[in-house]
Amino acid sequence: LHYFVMKFLPGWTVSERLKRIRLGLADPFTVEEVRQVLIQICRGLDHAHLKGLIHRDIKPSNVLIGRQGTFKLTDFGIAKATALTTPTLDGQLKGTPTFMSPEQIYGQPMDRRAAVFAMGLLIYTVLTNTRLFDGEDYVEITTSILDVEEILDEPDVLDSVDACVPGIGAIVHRCLRYDPERRY
Repeated sequence: LHYFVMKFLPGWTVSERLKRIRLGLADPFTVEEVRQVLIQICRGLDHAHLKGLIHRDIKPSNVLIGRQGTFKLTDFGIAKATALTTPTLDGQLKGTPTFMSPEQIYGQPMDRRAAVFAMGLLIYTVLTNTRLFDGEDYVEITTSILDVEEILDEPDVLDSVDACVPGIGAIVHRCLRYDPERRY
């Protein structure tokens, strides 16, 4: 029997905050908050990776914002031990399509670089309050992700993130490389 326990964390998810921003009920994330999302979530992912876990579902609704400005990654329900190299038992992809890496879509083995891809998408979403990859259905979304290099080469795609935090566009761009070897 395997289970995990999580501390109760009062507050909002990043997804809820983004919705409140769209409705004019909250201010956009500050540069410092974006910096803290990056630092704190990357530290949490590093700890999980050192323990041999790949999260597989990094997205705004799985990041909690605590009352003291802390950010916590939650929902390790579909995390996978890196030592397990076999596909999931039911053969289905696990994760949220709009935040999947190309290797996750293809059902290939994943490592920390899949999390780097998802972090690039998370930061893009936090800064722009939009999803980089969206579509009417799974096929449209995953096709967009698999065409990530072409999308990133389009003019103005990363200008919106640079407008929020100067220079972060290059970081997001590197996180979102199709080839995991070209990511951080």
